[in-house]
Amino acid sequence: MSLRGKSRVKTGVIAFFAVIPLLLVTAVVPATCPVCNGTGVVNSTPGAENISIQKFDYYEQQVKRDTCGVYIVFKYGVSISLLNESEADVDAWFLMTLVDITKEEGHNTVDTQYIQVHVPAKAVVNDSFSVVFGTGLDEPGRTQVRGEIVVGGVPDATCSGTGHVSLNAWPFVSALKSSFNKVVREVNPYHPPVAIDWAEYMETFFDE
Repeated sequence: MSLRGKSRVKTGVIAFFAVIPLLLVTAVVPATCPVCNGTGVVNSTPGAENISIQKFDYYEQQVKRDTCGVYIVFKYGVSISLLNESEADVDAWFLMTLVDITKEEGHNTVDTQYIQVHVPAKAVVNDSFSVVFGTGLDEPGRTQVRGEIVVGGVPDATCSGTGHVSLNAWPFVSALKSSFNKVVREVNPYHPPVAIDWAEYMETFFDE
């Protein structure tokens, strides 16, 4: 074998033993997942993060008690103004929560209701509607209604909810970020929790 041939073999061996450890290291070294940005969850309500509440007003329309006094049903009139700052139309979920203001945050939810709203791109939408809550709470002045846009979160299948991918997989995942994001959203669309239809309850048990 010539000197040049031996040199090539030696260079190849060095390259082999240099690359293999590098591949092993990059396979175990974690990097922030580009799909969920390290949170481990993906927004399942596309575009909702671009919706902001400009106005949220409410007033009590009606309070009724069932014949046995078990439930008190509150009917509120709600007015909202929502701004969509994105370049695309958004179908968002608006969450309304009846809270007991005498209790601490995190433990004061009395009832929740959802409504879906369509907000065109770069537009402000003004809407008014009625929402009905049900509770066993029968003390005037203890409740308030709060509203928020739902930014749903589902586990990111790309990183199995860990928020990290291997360093050698990062370039591939980063290049296909939008595709991975879309797949996760389509597989796990947001569905509001099942709630009692108190409006139907009122129609069934009370004279309107």
